[in-house]
Amino acid sequence: DYEPTTTTPGRKEICLPTKEMIEEMRMLPLEMLVKEFRQKSPYEDGEDISIDDVLKETKFVQSFTSILDSRSPLKELN
Repeated sequence: DYEPTTTTPGRKEICLPTKEMIEEMRMLPLEMLVKEFRQKSPYEDGEDISIDDVLKETKFVQSFTSILDSRSPLKELN
């Protein structure tokens, strides 16, 4: 039930993000994230968390999620 209209589609206006919007989305450097985490952390002040510990935990989470994502899809029996 398609009927050609012989008209060219109108041009859509593209909404580009401003520089300020892009800056807001930028991620902080890892050192600043660790510093912020330490300030909000429930750990004792004497307990030190290194950047290596944070990276190891991040790698563990990434490997765990990749294991979950690598499951084979269900197969149809018939």
